[in-house]
Amino acid sequence: MAQLWYKKGEALLEASAKKRKFYEELGFEVIDSPKAAPKEEKVRARNEKGHFKADDPKTPENEAFVSKKKPKKK
Repeated sequence: MAQLWYKKGEALLEASAKKRKFYEELGFEVIDSPKAAPKEEKVRARNEKGHFKADDPKTPENEAFVSKKKPKKK
């Protein structure tokens, strides 16, 4: 049976196609290969002074982290 790649946030795993429904119910998305994964990473958000921003627990979004493109490897 074919292997598929599943991605959720930063988690990336390879599993059989038989488990596709199981992983989709857990919120994973199916991607073609690990190279097809977005080239972004989560980093701590900073304010104008360069200090870390805190998360506001009253909102569903986490303001303490932002997505940033990964630098290309040389």
